[in-house]
Amino acid sequence: MADLTAPPAVVLDTVTYVYSNAAAAALDSISLCIRQGEWVCLVGDNGSGKTTLSRIIAGLSHPDSGKVSLLGTTVYNSGLADTGADAVDFDAYSAVKKKISIVFQNPQDQIVSSIVEDDVAFGPENLGVPSDIITQRVYGCLDTVGMGTEAGSDPMDLSGGQQQRITIASAMAMEPEILILDEPTAMIDPAGRQKLMAALRSAHRQGLTVIFITHNMEEASQADRIIALSHGSVQYDGPAENYCTPCPQDRTGGEIPVRTGRPPYRAQGADPCTADGDEEITDEALKPYGIPVTHIFTHNNTVSYGRHSIPRGTALPCKSASFSNGASDISNNPAPAVGLSHISYRYAGSSTDIINGLSLSIRKGEFVALCGENGTGKSTLAMLMCALEKPQSGSVAIDGMDAFARKNRIKVRSHIGYVMQHPENQLFADTVADDIAYGPACLGLPSDEADRRVDEMLKLVGIEHLRQRSPWDLSGGERRLAAIAGVLANKPDIIVLDEPTVGLDTHAREHILSILRKLHKEGATIVIITHSLHVAAGNAERVVLLHPGTGPGHSTDTDRGTTDTGTHTQQPQPSDTGQKTDPPPGTAARCTPQGSPLSRLDPRTLILCAMAVMVSYFAVSNGAMLLWSAVVTLSAAVLLRANIRDLWARLKGFIALFIVMGVLNALFTRTGQPLIRWGDFLITTAGVWTALIYSMRLILMVCIGALLLMAIPPMRMSDAFESLISPLKLFNVPTHDAAFTLTLGMRFMPVLSREFRHLRHAQAARGASIGYGSLRTQAKSLSSLVIPVLAAAIRHAHHLSDALDARCYTGTARRSTWHPMHFTARDITAAAITACMIAVLVLLRFVPGGIFQI
Repeated sequence: MADLTAPPAVVLDTVTYVYSNAAAAALDSISLCIRQGEWVCLVGDNGSGKTTLSRIIAGLSHPDSGKVSLLGTTVYNSGLADTGADAVDFDAYSAVKKKISIVFQNPQDQIVSSIVEDDVAFGPENLGVPSDIITQRVYGCLDTVGMGTEAGSDPMDLSGGQQQRITIASAMAMEPEILILDEPTAMIDPAGRQKLMAALRSAHRQGLTVIFITHNMEEASQADRIIALSHGSVQYDGPAENYCTPCPQDRTGGEIPVRTGRPPYRAQGADPCTADGDEEITDEALKPYGIPVTHIFTHNNTVSYGRHSIPRGTALPCKSASFSNGASDISNNPAPAVGLSHISYRYAGSSTDIINGLSLSIRKGEFVALCGENGTGKSTLAMLMCALEKPQSGSVAIDGMDAFARKNRIKVRSHIGYVMQHPENQLFADTVADDIAYGPACLGLPSDEADRRVDEMLKLVGIEHLRQRSPWDLSGGERRLAAIAGVLANKPDIIVLDEPTVGLDTHAREHILSILRKLHKEGATIVIITHSLHVAAGNAERVVLLHPGTGPGHSTDTDRGTTDTGTHTQQPQPSDTGQKTDPPPGTAARCTPQGSPLSRLDPRTLILCAMAVMVSYFAVSNGAMLLWSAVVTLSAAVLLRANIRDLWARLKGFIALFIVMGVLNALFTRTGQPLIRWGDFLITTAGVWTALIYSMRLILMVCIGALLLMAIPPMRMSDAFESLISPLKLFNVPTHDAAFTLTLGMRFMPVLSREFRHLRHAQAARGASIGYGSLRTQAKSLSSLVIPVLAAAIRHAHHLSDALDARCYTGTARRSTWHPMHFTARDITAAAITACMIAVLVLLRFVPGGIFQI
């Protein structure tokens, strides 16, 4: 229970907030008091004002009127405006924000670094925390949320649930007095949710004030107090044990029915609308509902038979075999809706398969829930099912067709639809109606038929009133409905949805599920990714569980025989960064090559040496110099222990460009012996050599730059660059801002690249000719991505600004550095070796080259 005598942490007095161009106030005369050490849960429908209220409490926004006091300090008072004073006390805001942390609803909006541990350390660095204390906080908080082994990973390579845990660790590492969490468990698996809630309870017992936004009533029940919002006003403010929610009703006015043949949730004492608790999806949990479960383990050389896993090629004596009710004769089964056969897949630049040898069949008309822990590859598997990513080996068949055959492209896209985890990743048109019409247009339907489908889909999902609205003016639930409508407009008979109910209130969630039940009843095949036992048990006919690690050797498929098998490898364990502050045992980095000689150097040494080598490559003019430059570059890659796949992923775009430039050089060089003459075109020996020299030296320069980026994480690159240009402070140059801008640029480019990939997948999933058709058709498809990507860049810049503000980055306050930099004898040696290599390169310029010289 909260201490009613504790001083107030948050006091709001008749606070009103109105978004620009909004018809109604997002917050309407809100008054409340939250005391220090209290656990308060904010609940309410989507669009009720919960997130807006959390931003005001976090100090990220100030209201239009009213009074706001945070931790005993008045930061906003509209009454002062009458006296001519400023209503906003910016100094007071800056002071209290250091004691308040917030976790945003979408974790991708809050990540500022490309390495997990650096992202967690960013906030404490901004607060000036000493480096040794930062180390304790970083690894302690990562262990608390179960992400200790991913300290060196790139957050964008992790699942949504893992990203959510990272942002929570980042907020906790700042050791705030008030912690605000906006639906922090929405994408976290049940086991991770239980661990997180236990950690929050522990911190709360030590005096932390927790403000928790959720749609999950089991989580809300753990609070001291619940504040329920509706249309920007407080509808309930009192003890959690006295709060209950009405069950949503369907459009006929009755309660949403529970599927017959299964024990209703009410019989277990739980509301069917709020049964998204912490219970894991297991055989035992699903047993009362009679739902068969298919398990996919990371066991490489086994096949499933009944309830057992046996090695491939093993012959076992068998006197008889029995099958449960509903098992079909395999020989009489039609082609599955989706068939994955021995597929293996790895991310670009990775040396380890995320999926290896997996086989899975989804029968026509089946409703399947795809479940598993965060990071087990569910979203990746969904992309492979929809033929949006191509596996390195194995085959994908959709309705019996080769999913990657060009001749099947239109048919495949008309058969299968994909709804992404984040709806903003697949909305790109100016209006909702235009977005829905995109798919039918790509499939070549006449405009009148496309318009008819738009009308039909708007009516089906219940957003007819949003027809001419911009997707970016909608709430999260409305965007998700618009995204679903856009996918359904292609009339697919297979629909794959990646956590479509995440972050939705009870009414919106049940509305989406009712649509899926209706489509399934009409014959559609549904595959839904979920962590919710309520969603899986209340809708699915079969559950496919993905597991990391090796299988237990039994119960691979309950209640029916199966031939589904799987080997799914865990993400590689991070490796040591080689930096001066070592993580605890079992924690390491995989973004930086493990323990390589170059990674142990001071980042400033690496930058200076790399720049010197890159500049020296401009002098390459003969074969001997080119060969020596290649030796130097190869030596650097070996000393860095660079991942060749990662290096190739970084270089391949540049290599193609430089080859084109080389060809142009060959065509316009007229000296030397003629080799090929075709009309006015002449290719000579000197032209070929010039093309080779220019192309190769540019490729080697870019290779050195790529190796430098692989050797130094972005945040440490920023610190090193700031140190190197620090003498410019004498001329009033803002060196810190310049260095940090460089870091954000390095961070922003991969984000935009991923945004481009998401939009490309979204358009390809709805029939766009990306990668297919004539050059003109592909160019038109790619050009349609330009405006959406630019819009996404603006949105990400806005989100990044909020993230920096929430993590107390100001650009003027003195920051601490987690990894102090010191020149050592090792750095002097490296500089001397670099100088010798450059000297050799200069001497080789005087080696006679004959025609092999420019």
